[in-house]
Amino acid sequence: MGENLNAYITAEGSTGQGATGVIAHTTYQHQQANGYTTIRVSVTEYFTKGSSVRAQIYLDSGATGTWGIAANNYDANFNAFMISPSDNGWAQPAVKPPSLSAWKDDRVVSVSDMNETSRDVFAHLENRPRFTARGTSFNVASGQEKVALSWSGMYANDPGFVLQRLTDGYADQTAITVPYSGMYLIHFFCSAKHADGTEAASYGFQFKIYGNSDEARILSQNSTTRINQDCSVAVDDLVYLTAGEVLNVRFYGWGANTRWVSGDGDGRISTLGAVYMGA
Repeated sequence: MGENLNAYITAEGSTGQGATGVIAHTTYQHQQANGYTTIRVSVTEYFTKGSSVRAQIYLDSGATGTWGIAANNYDANFNAFMISPSDNGWAQPAVKPPSLSAWKDDRVVSVSDMNETSRDVFAHLENRPRFTARGTSFNVASGQEKVALSWSGMYANDPGFVLQRLTDGYADQTAITVPYSGMYLIHFFCSAKHADGTEAASYGFQFKIYGNSDEARILSQNSTTRINQDCSVAVDDLVYLTAGEVLNVRFYGWGANTRWVSGDGDGRISTLGAVYMGA
């Protein structure tokens, strides 16, 4: 009980702006001897043709016992799908969603009409608007409310994504405004640990992803049984957001006489990203 399993996604052989090295990392604590622990990690990245991606699982140094996949014909999955093809990398400016209208009799065909109904559609599909925010830090008391994650930085291919303060009373860079109404593919993973408390006691925590509503769009929960040891969550989901809505992540942890802090590691251990999938 309490031994850590680490999941990594690593990219190799990339060229140009392609992702390389460790691109995602989560840590999960095994909660019950001879029981099961489900671990996951996922990320959205730009890859170049011919590069390779692999998944890796490691135990912390000093872990004991024999470990294995519960039923490897279905309990271990490694999946990838292409959101959009592009030869120009992550930094290529996005083409905003085209406004398509039905053709009518006697409509004059102009160059702009032809581009809008053909070229602009493909240009948008090949370079969808997207952002990735990485790196967060928090140190909060157990049961403390109103803790929105503040992101160290964000990069996006559309200027409509803006990293800003959620509202008064929150820290800077706690929300990301989205520029278009429609479905967004959201991915999030982050790590937390309790800095004090009782060793071997179970302490739970939640990360909730919000839009403008007071009701969470996505909730992920986990628990940890070791002091000062990282424990992660990882989620992916399709969520409908309206133009101007602010995407934000809030943390809540519980357990008597303890504080919660963000996990160790670089920005690859805490990431929030979204890709606009269409109206």
